[in-house]
Amino acid sequence: MALSDAEFEEILSDRTKQIVGDIRWFPDIDHLPGMEFQAEISSDSDWQLTVYGSWYPHRETLFFTVVLADIGAVLRMCVGFKGHKNPDGTPLAPVHFHRWTTQHGDHWADESGDNTASWDQPGPAWRQFCAEARILHLGTLSEPRT
Repeated sequence: MALSDAEFEEILSDRTKQIVGDIRWFPDIDHLPGMEFQAEISSDSDWQLTVYGSWYPHRETLFFTVVLADIGAVLRMCVGFKGHKNPDGTPLAPVHFHRWTTQHGDHWADESGDNTASWDQPGPAWRQFCAEARILHLGTLSEPRT
């Protein structure tokens, strides 16, 4: 299954996306002392969406990713990533958003949106991500503990 740019925009603009319940971080056993979480996103559409969070204090990085079943990552907020570049070589700021495009998949990023997130403050960064992704979170995101 391929995803068109119009379909991505439909997913992004869907304002019925929500996560119900609290989200807890768990140890990322492949990247200790990192922490991770996973939560299902419900909506009025038929899209099967899941959000993943990863926090790596030893790398001073944080990211949140929306994954579409059978496609993969379609939206990601990277925080604290230094040296990231777009496929054309354009350097990116430490806070940037990857958005699906037909041409580049999830490899194209831009610095639009609220870029004030900090890797060491996952709560405020999560709220910025949810606003950008148009996801209503009816619950709380716990603080990661290493």
